[in-house]
Amino acid sequence: MSKISDLKVMDEMAHRSLDIRAFPDIVNMQSVKKGGHVTIGTDKGTIQQLMHSSTTNDGKYKALLFVVNMDQYKKLKTEMEHEEEDFEEVDFEEVDFEDITNNAGALE
Repeated sequence: MSKISDLKVMDEMAHRSLDIRAFPDIVNMQSVKKGGHVTIGTDKGTIQQLMHSSTTNDGKYKALLFVVNMDQYKKLKTEMEHEEEDFEEVDFEEVDFEDITNNAGALE
């Protein structure tokens, strides 16, 4: 069995409109002997869900920290938003599939 990237899983969650959120606001950072501590700001509902999962040990909500190059992130996000704007959605109710089928031989 191959290992699937966490980022691919989160991307699929976003595509399926599942419960995934981003909180890019760092409130505090502290360096310690073995690494560091990062405090991230969230909305009230999210912190309540995290605290409930932590106290009940149900594992339903966990916070994951990913560190990205923000210049690259913003550039890619802008590119992707422009690509999405350029994509014209097709209304399949208006497509004449019979006409397409009848003229398929003309393409050969």
